[in-house]
Amino acid sequence: MTGLRIDRDLCIGCGLCCKSCAAAALTLQNRKAVLGEGCTLCGICLQSCPKNALSIVKEESLVFDLTAYQDIWVVCERSQSGELLPVSFELLGKASELAKLRGCRLGAVLLGQDDMASQARQLIAAGADLVYLCQDQRFAEQLEPAFYTMICDLIREYRPEVVLFGATDFGRSVAPRVAARQRTGLTADCTVLEIDPVSGLLQQTRPAFGGNLLATIICPNHRPQMATVRPGILALPCLDFSAFGRSNCLFRPASFAANAAAAANGTGRSRCFHCRSGNHGGSRTRDR
Repeated sequence: MTGLRIDRDLCIGCGLCCKSCAAAALTLQNRKAVLGEGCTLCGICLQSCPKNALSIVKEESLVFDLTAYQDIWVVCERSQSGELLPVSFELLGKASELAKLRGCRLGAVLLGQDDMASQARQLIAAGADLVYLCQDQRFAEQLEPAFYTMICDLIREYRPEVVLFGATDFGRSVAPRVAARQRTGLTADCTVLEIDPVSGLLQQTRPAFGGNLLATIICPNHRPQMATVRPGILALPCLDFSAFGRSNCLFRPASFAANAAAAANGTGRSRCFHCRSGNHGGSRTRDR
């Protein structure tokens, strides 16, 4: 666990670390330095200690197999009346360009409580290669845990390389919770998204310092790379309804086998999978 460590055997009780601590987090007790609350891990006390009795221990970071992650996803959003929001199409248009540069597929995630087959066709017409339809009555209550839990389940199951949200009330609330559970980074309110031609990383540009500067942020060591994008920034794509394929399958991945009984009575999770052609379905088990 990350924190400041004090070696009591080396500490001589000189008090120099206490004087140097701007947060007043260090005190002397029985001629030994003691850490209290308020430590910011700034490291100034380490430089003041003549005996090197202080050290900062950092939590061992997770090691990601970056090669296991592929595809770019857009988490699409619907209005209260059930219509797809324009920001979903804006993100798909830009993500389609990014997917072509990366040589990967573009997936769209759509969550709701009713039949969304017609909206899946719209998403494919906007450039999505895959549409993950997540239908569950719990989404009707608009409770955030239902949404971010399902999105996290999908990410763990399919491992997308990039996940994009609109910077709406929904995206700003759900995206950070997803990022925290996946232990990855999130860049909020992006205005520009690009793929680095050398590293292949997503370059996420957003205003900084009150909008006076633009900061470009990357996430090299964790996956998925996540960002929210402000609505109205990106251009809307032209819809091509001839791109709609023949595959329309309902299936439940093996990780959700335990929920089969719950799904039967309408309380569990089920997902529809649409794609441009039958090739993306692979050898997954399908319920017909």
